[in-house]
Formats: sequence, C-alpha cells, structure tokens
Amino acid sequence: MGLKASIGKIVESAIVTVGDLAETITYNARTTGSYNVTTGAVAHTTTTYSLKAVLSPLGGKVDANDVSTQFTGDFNQ
Repeated sequence: MGLKASIGKIVESAIVTVGDLAETITYNARTTGSYNVTTGAVAHTTTTYSLKAVLSPLGGKVDANDVSTQFTGDFNQ
C-alpha cells in the first residue's frame, strides 16, 4: 500500500470518527458588488450556506464575542 493510500485510509477513518461531532452551521458568504455613483453606496450580495462542520480553535473554546464573522450555533459545547 502506497503512502497516498495509507493517508487516505487514515483520513477516511478520522472523518467517520468525528462525524458525530459535526454540528449544522450557517455560513454567510458576502461579496462586494458595484459602486453606485448616484447613491454613493456599494451593493453587497450575501449567499447563505447550511453545512455540517466541526469548529475548533486549536484546543480551546470559542468565545462568541471574539469571533469576527457571525456564526449560528452553540460555540461552547
């Protein structure tokens, strides 16, 4: 078995192992549109995605007050 196949098996096992930890989160991707010279405003487009994810701040707990991007869900489970 080659290195690529070995790593693939490990990754597959890790995904199965943490699958129960994943929570549904909402991710809002915001893009900047064009500048309107009449109103002086920049139009923004927001696309909302719902996905399963495991969020971890490298071993600590996430403080929702320190997160600059808005996420929905319970950060401190």
